[in-house]
Amino acid sequence: MVVQRDKQQWKNINTEGIPDEMESVLVVPIIKNNAVSGVLFLGTQIKVEYQKYHLMILDILCSYLAVALENARHYEQTKKESERDPLTKLYNARVCRRKLRDGFNRLHTGKIKCISLLMLDILLFQINQ
Repeated sequence: MVVQRDKQQWKNINTEGIPDEMESVLVVPIIKNNAVSGVLFLGTQIKVEYQKYHLMILDILCSYLAVALENARHYEQTKKESERDPLTKLYNARVCRRKLRDGFNRLHTGKIKCISLLMLDILLFQINQ
């Protein structure tokens, strides 16, 4: 965790991507299970803006943010797994129906001019002799 209250304190650090007008910066790691999952960077054009108590508050908030980020990643993974067949990785019937319905709605509202649907059911089997 870093509080730099004046640009002179941090001007020798790699500042790629940081606007030149930035004066005060506050950097807090987002840590979950002893692993850094991100970094929260706050900056302002005002000198001597951030104080130690800002750092303590953001440290607490970053612990909640780490949990929220983990929950969001878990949600996205669960959503992906629920929409696709585990073997073929193709969309399941529910997702296909929703995409087809959305396509017909776009056709009906004039957002698209035509729609095509191709469905294949391939059955492979082996005859033992």
